[in-house]
Amino acid sequence: MFLKSITLSGFRSFNKKDYFQFDPKFTLIIGPNSVGKTNLLESIYFLSKGNGFRDKKTYELVSSGQPLCVVEAELSNKDQATNLGIKLNQKDQEVRKSFFINQLNKTFKQYSQRTFSVVLFQPEDLLMVNGTPDKRRSYFDRVLAQVGYQYYLARQNFSRGLYKRNKILENQQEYQKPVLLDLLRFWDQYLEEQASVLQKQRLSLVEAFNTRPSLNGMSFKIMYEQNHFISSGDAKQLSLELKNRRTLSGPQLDDFIFVRLNHTQDKLLSQYGSRSEQRLCVLWLKINELQYLKEQSGQLPILLMDDIFSELDQANSERILHVSQDYQTIVTTAHLDILPLIEKAGLKMMGKTITLTP
Repeated sequence: MFLKSITLSGFRSFNKKDYFQFDPKFTLIIGPNSVGKTNLLESIYFLSKGNGFRDKKTYELVSSGQPLCVVEAELSNKDQATNLGIKLNQKDQEVRKSFFINQLNKTFKQYSQRTFSVVLFQPEDLLMVNGTPDKRRSYFDRVLAQVGYQYYLARQNFSRGLYKRNKILENQQEYQKPVLLDLLRFWDQYLEEQASVLQKQRLSLVEAFNTRPSLNGMSFKIMYEQNHFISSGDAKQLSLELKNRRTLSGPQLDDFIFVRLNHTQDKLLSQYGSRSEQRLCVLWLKINELQYLKEQSGQLPILLMDDIFSELDQANSERILHVSQDYQTIVTTAHLDILPLIEKAGLKMMGKTITLTP
């Protein structure tokens, strides 16, 4: 399956109707800063996942002053064509989202079972190794949400349940103690069920990545630090949570630690890894992600690279370009100096170039 074309209307900077075609193997989107290269890449991501990769607020995706945003794409799978579409209707900061397959209205669950998967590689990813735990959790959540609706639903349910439980703890003075404890017990059971799904699948993903540890002579491993949910039946935990007025355990506090394997002593990359080791580890992650999505879905994911070559040295640039030859790849850049690398990989000659101008 590959992305043939996309039509944008009212999406970010594309406030008029714009149409773009893509090569089955390699497409280069080139142009100066602030002409919409990342917006175009984000529209592809949006069609895949139903949300953007920059803002959590959906209304930010709608062009300023526009009440409606429509993103449509044509996919080709051998001789079969599929049309996907997402429509955003905005009123003030409220947005209603609609999903379509071949012009027929679908639920998100139905849509997610027919859409394509993507691997996004952007400069911010290079900070994942020594960044904050929430960035690492978000990364693994995005990967898992693409391979099964169950994980997506459990993640949504857990977030809603955690919000409710935290509100109860925050406003504990409004409840008599027996009522407070009953409410906490109810949400304890609910959160334990959702947490079990999340942590089981996170562990499975980490184990899958760890079966392919090597890249360029270095070997890496992910250590998954689970934070198991502790219910209010634990008196010590309850006392702490009442004092802090929030939930203090659960998968929202999980972390993922990246390690370089060594014959003498393993190295924690966040503390002792060099800049080049940390970046090679992120490259290892992305290559694993491509392989994992391929294995889980039976389809080749689309590789989206947003101005990443400005942050990679020549050796790592060549590595990711070599890997990209097995996937439909769409790259943005404002730097013409990457063209020799692309030509060396044999991609530009057989691909397509989209030039965006102010």
